[in-house]
Amino acid sequence: MERAGGTFVVTENDKRPTELRVEADSETRFRDYADADADWFWELDPNLRFAIVSKRQEGRSVVHEQDLLGKTPWEFADADPKRDSMWAAFVDKLERRETFRGFRIALRQDDGGFVYWRMSGKPVLALDRTFLGYRGIATDETVDAIHRVHLQAQSNDYQITLDMLGEGVAYFDGRERLTFANATFRKLIPLMQTSFATGTSFERIITGIQPMIIEDRRKKGAANVVPTGGAFHWRFTDGRQIDGEIRPLPSGGLAIIVRDHTPRPENTASQQDHFQFIADSPQAFFVQRDGQVIYVNRAAADIFGYSTEEILGRELWKLFDPDEVARIKEYAHARKAGADVTNQYTLNGLRSDGSRLHHEVFVSTGVWDGDDAIQVFLQDRTKEHIAEIARSDSEARFRNLVEGSIQGYFVHRDWKILYANAAAAKVFGYTVEEFVGLSFLELVSPEERNLATDIRRRYLAGDVDVPDRYELNCIRQDGEPVSIETNGRIVDWDGEPAFQATMIDVSRRKKIESYLVRAKEDAERADRSKTEFLGNMSHELRTPLNAIIGFSQLIKDQIIGSADPHYIDYANAIHSSGMHLLELVNDLLDVSSIESGALMLNDDDVDLVELAKTCERMLRPRAQKAELLVSVDTSGGPLHIRGDDRRLKQILINLANNSIKFTKPGGHVIMRAYQDQEGRAVIEVEDDGIGISAEDQKTVFDPFIRVDSAFVSEKEGAGLGLPLVHALAELHNATVKLESEAGVGTKIAVIFPKERTLEQMG
Repeated sequence: MERAGGTFVVTENDKRPTELRVEADSETRFRDYADADADWFWELDPNLRFAIVSKRQEGRSVVHEQDLLGKTPWEFADADPKRDSMWAAFVDKLERRETFRGFRIALRQDDGGFVYWRMSGKPVLALDRTFLGYRGIATDETVDAIHRVHLQAQSNDYQITLDMLGEGVAYFDGRERLTFANATFRKLIPLMQTSFATGTSFERIITGIQPMIIEDRRKKGAANVVPTGGAFHWRFTDGRQIDGEIRPLPSGGLAIIVRDHTPRPENTASQQDHFQFIADSPQAFFVQRDGQVIYVNRAAADIFGYSTEEILGRELWKLFDPDEVARIKEYAHARKAGADVTNQYTLNGLRSDGSRLHHEVFVSTGVWDGDDAIQVFLQDRTKEHIAEIARSDSEARFRNLVEGSIQGYFVHRDWKILYANAAAAKVFGYTVEEFVGLSFLELVSPEERNLATDIRRRYLAGDVDVPDRYELNCIRQDGEPVSIETNGRIVDWDGEPAFQATMIDVSRRKKIESYLVRAKEDAERADRSKTEFLGNMSHELRTPLNAIIGFSQLIKDQIIGSADPHYIDYANAIHSSGMHLLELVNDLLDVSSIESGALMLNDDDVDLVELAKTCERMLRPRAQKAELLVSVDTSGGPLHIRGDDRRLKQILINLANNSIKFTKPGGHVIMRAYQDQEGRAVIEVEDDGIGISAEDQKTVFDPFIRVDSAFVSEKEGAGLGLPLVHALAELHNATVKLESEAGVGTKIAVIFPKERTLEQMG
């Protein structure tokens, strides 16, 4: 089975649907089916299409086998995984070969109805782990679903019926949270409509109406209703009286039933009490008739910053913002004419000091002093209004930041761009007006559209491993390529999910990176060419050098006969120069071999002390000629390590040669081999020569670099000694430590890893 473009292509090696049907009688499948508790069974082929639907489902569903075969579950359900996050997650699970349980789908029928299924399944794999498809069970839940719809319809009917009652009814669940309140209840209880939101607590509603109750017959002075049952009688600041009772229900909830019990005509004696309660109430309240305030309590006067005497008789319009006067008058005229006018709204008011107020008002028409008047309950919402303005300002500032940002920002749904700032549009060469409405997927280069689609699919499927930031190659309006770095997340946009993305144009950075990569590759090619050239030239030079050295040695040693003394001197000079040149060629060959990785170590048991002694004997003639003393410090005794004897000798000779070369006559060169406090083997060469400045120490281990001084310029060498030491040390996993001071001397140590030290004998 192969996968192409997000679908599976069945090859000749895959099982065909007919073969799967034959296999249905196998013992393994029989056990799977026999253990299942379901209405019917099904199988999907490797392309996730129904290949088998058991006969058992016939008669249990209006869907038949032929309706399913050859279709994917989402094709049959007429669903689009690209637009439906639930189906996207389901398809993602199938493509990951994961078991799933209890996936519910709704299948539309030709008659417009639906069939509801609950499916569970698991992947089927061959012995060689080849994916054969899915096998699973399904249960038809259509009857249950229809039953739920009927129950919901009945519930709606009950609510409509309750709304038609003349009594107010409210139902609270077992947690004392409001579940339902009919229209009469909301009308009789003088709270704002937001107070009757589903989930509001019993305690909050009772606390909200306490300031407006001037009498509770069971306990004067305050409402004392508790959710344990019983009757109550309330008298409110606006003159209304309500009888009610609380009834506990078997379910653990409770119901409140209220009735309007306002007496008519009003009793003059009780009116005085009524006025006094209103005057002392913390609930702001005033009455106006024909635009003039005819009553106000202290709470309302305090809000406006006046005394009650200063407000009485004042024109209502002067207490509110001039821009609100027309609306207030319009509402007042409509109420007087008996029209249906909203009784709850917000107004902007004015304090006595000129500062602005923001009120929420509840307005009703009633009788005051024997004549119709408009009664107003007032809530000061100024602080909340200021906070809302601050929030709006904050949103505006944020919007300005987004609009003015140099970083691109846009939102798209189903790839269609819904919003973009100027920076995002500019990256693609559009104006904002041109950019909004385009398909973002079409702006992505064709070769990367599958990548963008896959990232979107994984986001919708809830994949937590989607990269936070990624790069895409896109196309500008003028056809030029542009590279963007973007990150995105799913947000709620106008009530529906959408993708919010930020991006920056990284085209220049990508070009610089490309230039740097090419420059690095060019440098590496040049370095390889240099190394190959040095290696080839070294081999080519050694052949004639061997002849020069060999024949000059025959002449100087007079092996084939006596020669003129002058010729012997010439032969000595030729032999000496040839040997020097051979050393340079060998160093070049070693450097090129190390750089190309061709040099291998031949590890053996090496005594570093004996190695130092051998090197001292080899270097003694050169030291005597330079009028120097070369010695070996043997105080530490034998020191055996695992290493390449020839290469270790090369390290020590190069270090000592370097010291001899750069130490003036009369100087001293000391070679040491010892174990440090950490048990590591160390070879060290110290001299009292010209030393190396701090600046030159940074480059002495680079090939072909020589210290710049009059003394050094007189010496022969290609600048390969210390670089070769460093390279050979690294082959032994050793480190090189340099200590030097100009005019004082130099000490160079090669420190080998502890695991190379062998157990010392004797």
